[in-house]
Amino acid sequence: MPEDFNPGGFGACYVPAGRAGMDVRVSFGPRWSFRAGAPYSALVVTVEAPPPGSAPQQSHPQSRMNWRDSAGRVRIEMQGQTINGDCPNILVQIEDPVAGYAYVLDTLDKIAHRIPVHFVPQGDPRPLPAPRTLRDGETVVTESIGTQTVSGLSVTRTQQTKTCPNGFVHDSKPNPVTPEWQAARPRGECLPEPLPGVMAPAADISEHWSSPELHMSVFAKYTDHKGNTSTTTLQNLQLTDPDPALFQIPAGYRIVDEPDARVVTFTIPLPPQN
Repeated sequence: MPEDFNPGGFGACYVPAGRAGMDVRVSFGPRWSFRAGAPYSALVVTVEAPPPGSAPQQSHPQSRMNWRDSAGRVRIEMQGQTINGDCPNILVQIEDPVAGYAYVLDTLDKIAHRIPVHFVPQGDPRPLPAPRTLRDGETVVTESIGTQTVSGLSVTRTQQTKTCPNGFVHDSKPNPVTPEWQAARPRGECLPEPLPGVMAPAADISEHWSSPELHMSVFAKYTDHKGNTSTTTLQNLQLTDPDPALFQIPAGYRIVDEPDARVVTFTIPLPPQN
C-alpha cells in the first residue's frame, strides 16, 4: 500500500492536575521512510460522521497542512488535540532525510527539538494481498475496485474488508471496564462465540484512493460495522516544489537534541482564563 495521510508523528496535549502548564507530547512511529521526486502541498481534512439516521452530533473537522519537496523533505503543521479542545499553538514537524534529522518546533518558546533519524527510501507499492483468515477467525479481503481521475491525478481504488463472524471483542467491553472482563478478554479482534447484544457478523471497511505519481493516498474512507464513518481528503493540492524555507529551522530558534527518538515532550503555559 502507498503511504497514507498519517505523519511520522502524532501530537497531543495533556493538562496534568494542579499544573499551570500544558504538556505537549509528539509520538513517532517505528519506521521513517521518504519519497523523493514527488513534490506536493495540500490541506489534509478528516471528517467523522455518525451512522445515517442517527441523532446529529457536533463534529469538528481535523485538518493539517502537508508539504513535501523533490528531495523528500516533509513539513507538517497540525493543531494538537486535547480531550476538551485544541492546543493553544500549532504543532510543527519537519522530516529531513537529507540531513538525517526530524524536528518538532515549539513555536511559543522558539525551540527546535531535534531527533536523529535513519531514513529509508519508500518502496514501490506491493501487490494486493490474498484473502486470509486470522487465528481469531477474522477474515481480511483486499480488492481493487477500479481507477479514476482526482484533481488531475490517476488514482487506483482499493477496499479492505475485515469481518468477525461472531462480532468484535471491543463491542463486548463494559463501561467501566471490569477486571473480570480484562482478564477474560480474548486475544485478537474477534469474539470466539456470539454474545447477546453484540452485532454479528460484523465488518469494518477501509477504502483508499492512491496516486502512483505521488505514491500516497489522496482520499480515504473508513466505515465501521455500526455505520460510523471517517473520511480524509486532500484539498488545494499543488504538485510543485514548496518554498525551501519551509524545511529550515527559523532564525532565532534554539536547537535541543532529544535523547529519546520515539517521544518528544515539552510544556507550554495555559492560555489565561476568562
